[in-house]
Amino acid sequence: MADFHQLPNRRGNDRQEVVFKTSLKVGDISTGCEIRDIGPGGARIKAAVAAAPQTPVILTIDQLGDYDARVAWVRRGELGLKFDEPPERIHMALELIATYGQR
Repeated sequence: MADFHQLPNRRGNDRQEVVFKTSLKVGDISTGCEIRDIGPGGARIKAAVAAAPQTPVILTIDQLGDYDARVAWVRRGELGLKFDEPPERIHMALELIATYGQR
Protein backbone atom coordinates (compact mmCIF):
# COMPACT_ATOMS: atom_id res chain seq x y z
CA MET A 1 0.00 0.00 0.00
CA ALA A 2 1.37 3.41 -0.97
CA ASP A 3 2.08 6.07 1.63
CA PHE A 4 -0.73 8.62 1.30
CA HIS A 5 1.80 11.49 1.55
CA GLN A 6 3.22 10.27 -1.78
CA LEU A 7 -0.11 9.94 -3.59
CA PRO A 8 -0.80 12.47 -6.35
CA ASN A 9 -2.98 15.47 -5.50
CA ARG A 10 -6.36 14.89 -7.14
CA ARG A 11 -7.84 18.19 -6.02
CA GLY A 12 -8.95 20.75 -8.54
CA ASN A 13 -7.94 23.63 -6.23
CA ASP A 14 -4.98 24.47 -4.04
CA ARG A 15 -5.39 24.57 -0.29
CA GLN A 16 -4.09 27.04 2.25
CA GLU A 17 -2.22 25.50 5.19
CA VAL A 18 -3.62 26.70 8.51
CA VAL A 19 -3.87 25.68 12.14
CA PHE A 20 -7.36 26.70 13.10
CA LYS A 21 -9.35 25.29 16.03
CA THR A 22 -13.02 24.75 15.33
CA SER A 23 -15.72 22.09 15.70
CA LEU A 24 -17.20 19.30 13.64
CA LYS A 25 -20.70 17.86 13.92
CA VAL A 26 -21.33 14.28 12.81
CA GLY A 27 -24.99 13.40 13.28
CA ASP A 28 -25.86 14.39 16.85
CA ILE A 29 -22.23 14.39 18.01
CA SER A 30 -20.22 17.63 18.09
CA THR A 31 -16.48 17.55 18.78
CA GLY A 32 -13.55 19.91 18.67
CA CYS A 33 -11.24 19.65 15.70
CA GLU A 34 -8.40 21.47 14.02
CA ILE A 35 -8.34 22.53 10.37
CA ARG A 36 -4.91 21.70 8.92
CA ASP A 37 -5.54 22.96 5.40
CA ILE A 38 -8.52 24.42 3.61
CA GLY A 39 -9.45 25.33 0.07
CA PRO A 40 -12.57 26.05 -1.98
CA GLY A 41 -13.33 22.34 -2.43
CA GLY A 42 -12.56 20.94 1.00
CA ALA A 43 -10.41 20.74 4.09
CA ARG A 44 -8.11 18.40 5.95
CA ILE A 45 -8.90 18.27 9.64
CA LYS A 46 -7.55 16.55 12.72
CA ALA A 47 -10.38 15.13 14.83
CA ALA A 48 -11.01 12.31 17.28
CA VAL A 49 -14.22 11.12 15.64
CA ALA A 50 -15.11 8.03 13.66
CA ALA A 51 -16.86 8.76 10.37
CA ALA A 52 -16.94 6.71 7.20
CA PRO A 53 -16.41 8.20 3.74
CA GLN A 54 -19.52 9.91 2.36
CA THR A 55 -20.81 10.70 5.88
CA PRO A 56 -22.42 14.17 5.93
CA VAL A 57 -20.84 16.53 8.47
CA ILE A 58 -21.03 20.18 9.47
CA LEU A 59 -17.79 22.11 9.98
CA THR A 60 -18.39 25.12 12.23
CA ILE A 61 -15.88 27.93 11.88
CA ASP A 62 -16.31 30.44 14.70
CA GLN A 63 -17.57 33.81 13.56
CA LEU A 64 -17.94 32.53 9.98
CA GLY A 65 -20.71 29.94 10.30
CA ASP A 66 -21.51 26.36 9.45
CA TYR A 67 -20.26 24.62 6.31
CA ASP A 68 -21.89 21.44 5.00
CA ALA A 69 -19.45 18.79 3.85
CA ARG A 70 -18.97 15.06 3.37
CA VAL A 71 -16.10 12.91 4.57
CA ALA A 72 -13.89 12.07 1.58
CA TRP A 73 -11.27 9.97 3.42
CA VAL A 74 -10.08 9.02 6.91
CA ARG A 75 -6.42 8.35 7.85
CA ARG A 76 -4.55 8.34 11.15
CA GLY A 77 -6.80 10.72 13.06
CA GLU A 78 -7.34 13.02 10.10
CA LEU A 79 -10.35 13.44 7.85
CA GLY A 80 -10.54 14.88 4.37
CA LEU A 81 -13.74 16.85 3.84
CA LYS A 82 -15.38 17.80 0.56
CA PHE A 83 -17.55 20.87 0.89
CA ASP A 84 -21.19 20.79 -0.23
CA GLU A 85 -21.14 24.59 -0.37
CA PRO A 86 -20.77 27.05 -3.24
CA PRO A 87 -17.03 27.73 -3.79
CA GLU A 88 -17.70 31.47 -3.48
CA ARG A 89 -18.76 31.02 0.16
CA ILE A 90 -15.57 29.11 0.92
CA HIS A 91 -13.44 31.76 -0.85
CA MET A 92 -14.92 34.39 1.46
CA ALA A 93 -14.05 32.29 4.53
CA LEU A 94 -10.50 31.79 3.21
CA GLU A 95 -10.03 35.53 2.75
CA LEU A 96 -11.20 36.20 6.30
CA ILE A 97 -8.92 33.49 7.74
CA ALA A 98 -5.95 34.89 5.78
CA THR A 99 -6.76 38.48 6.82
CA TYR A 100 -7.34 37.86 10.52
CA GLY A 101 -4.77 35.16 11.03
CA GLN A 102 -4.67 31.66 12.29
CA ARG A 103 -5.58 30.47 15.78
